[in-house]
Amino acid sequence: MSLQTTMARVLLIGGIAISVCSGSAVAQRSSRASAAAAPARNPKYLRVVSVRESETRTHTVRMRDPQGKTWYAEESVGFDLSHCDIQRSEIVTSLGGELRLCVRLREPRHAAVKAWCRRQKGRHIGAILNDQLTRVGKLSTDLEGLIDIAEFSEREAAAKELDIIRRGGPAESEAKRAATGTRTTRKPTGKQHELTMSLDDTFIVAETTEWAVEVDRHMPLRYADVQVRPKAGYGFSMNLYFKCDTRDLGQYDSREKVERSVRMSSEKYLGGAVENSVKLRPLDVNGWYGCYTVLTDASLAGKTKVGAGEFK
Repeated sequence: MSLQTTMARVLLIGGIAISVCSGSAVAQRSSRASAAAAPARNPKYLRVVSVRESETRTHTVRMRDPQGKTWYAEESVGFDLSHCDIQRSEIVTSLGGELRLCVRLREPRHAAVKAWCRRQKGRHIGAILNDQLTRVGKLSTDLEGLIDIAEFSEREAAAKELDIIRRGGPAESEAKRAATGTRTTRKPTGKQHELTMSLDDTFIVAETTEWAVEVDRHMPLRYADVQVRPKAGYGFSMNLYFKCDTRDLGQYDSREKVERSVRMSSEKYLGGAVENSVKLRPLDVNGWYGCYTVLTDASLAGKTKVGAGEFK
């Protein structure tokens, strides 16, 4: 280790070793004491698998990483949550300031994982957390110590995921509700519109019992403008602007490009806003990245009551 011999090592899925110093300002480690390894109640909540850049006979599961790149995962699993000492999972702050969710392997299962690593050495592997591909990298060494499986921009989100991991993943009933969307999904009851925004995805916007949806304009593989309004009252007003991106266009294929687009499209409203600048806030949803900003209408900011259809 380059800094001192008592350091712990965080092994990124990409095979990059980062030295971190326990208890220092360089990196933060959880203070939870090591406990006896508890069984995982939902082992498949975390899976580490072999991935390829193109589809093969064995790699047929199509997924996207947090940067939007398409990968093909193997069905068979190198290791899952049952191979991990879940109580010793922790959040580590890397030297660059990123929040990384890390797990450790259980000693009795380590030998089987090492054998799998030897077969994958020099090839890409990926971490799949809650059915989302959260980490991809080329394996250059055995997986040991702290294994980085996901990155977060906000500590609250990282802590929430850490709690789920330490509980062994969600219970079967929780996982089924999450998969079917029965917790908060509003069932479509009226018109539905299919918006083709890429060669890989089709978005469906649909009316509900409470919301009316109208597509102002739509050009497949280019753009779509959608209005969403309440069917009764003036509780909210929403305009959705879908913008297509393809590999040849490459307009939004990085965080930086997305942030630049949001900033440029928002700056034109600063003249009538309370805010003097556009402050971007990150959005991380199941491995997909984005950002948003909040602007306040200066003409309405001082009013305690606003008219129907007016919003601060």
